[in-house]
Order: sequence, then structure tokens, then C-alpha cells
Amino acid sequence: MRCFEEYHRVLKELTPILGRKRAKESARFYLPYATQLCFDVMFNFRSFVHFLNLRRKPEAQVEIMDIAIKMLDLVKETKQFEHTISAFRSLNANLYQGHKYPSKKNG
Repeated sequence: MRCFEEYHRVLKELTPILGRKRAKESARFYLPYATQLCFDVMFNFRSFVHFLNLRRKPEAQVEIMDIAIKMLDLVKETKQFEHTISAFRSLNANLYQGHKYPSKKNG
């Protein structure tokens, strides 16, 4: 089957770049049943921050990292969690690396 040939070709190409584990994750999209999923997710905020801490690490799968960043952006857009985000940001500064937050206005 052609899909298995593609899987092994991509795996071979990506392994030196990403390492075996991440290459296998990326190459699996060439296998049958590779589908795009849509689903709802619910977290308490502590669990959400834990998820973000795990998925924003450099070794995280790129697609999941992108989803985590988008999820954080969506939470910020609601403006319902401004104080909570501010509190967690001070505890988890590395979590918000690469995101720009409005600074507090003095006065």
C-alpha cells in the first residue's frame, strides 16, 4: 500500500531532524484513518495551566503546541479570566513566553 511507503519515507526523512519519537508522531498522518478531529475540552484553570506548561515545551509536538497557544489566546479573548491569568503569569512566567500582555497603567 502506498500509504505505508509514504509513512516509512517520511519517518526516514524526519528522524534525523526530530528524533524517532516525534518523527513517528508526524509520519502517522500518512497512515489510514488519519482524520481531523473536532471536540470540546473543559478544564479547571489549574489543569489548563498544567496542560499549557506541558504543551509549550520545546519537545512538545508542534501541532499540539499550536493548539495550546490558540487555546490560551481564546481564553484571553473572553476577558473573564484577566485576574486569574495575571496571577498565574506571575507564577509561571515561562508559560507566557512569546505572548504580549498589556502592561498595567500607572495612575
